[in-house]
Amino acid sequence: MAATSPSWPPVRIAARPRTVRCSYAATGSHPELYAATNQRIDRAFTLMNELSARGVPGFVIQDDGEQRLLPSSMLFSQPMHFARQVCGISQAELDNLL
Repeated sequence: MAATSPSWPPVRIAARPRTVRCSYAATGSHPELYAATNQRIDRAFTLMNELSARGVPGFVIQDDGEQRLLPSSMLFSQPMHFARQVCGISQAELDNLL
């Protein structure tokens, strides 16, 4: 008897879910927490779209009313430079802190 491969159901892969929601149970069944959590999720997706952020972690800096995305790779490859960007300090100021 010949071996047959299993018949798998078709898989649909989406780049980003259209709607992401926190489960009600995850908030301990608190309506205010549930609503606030879902509002934060919606705002995060909006911000990701506005700044063309892809994936997590995503780091957004607000400076003089302008928002910009910091490359998350900098956190791992250049942590001191990342810290300077986040804190808004010069290299000399950072050196004095260390």
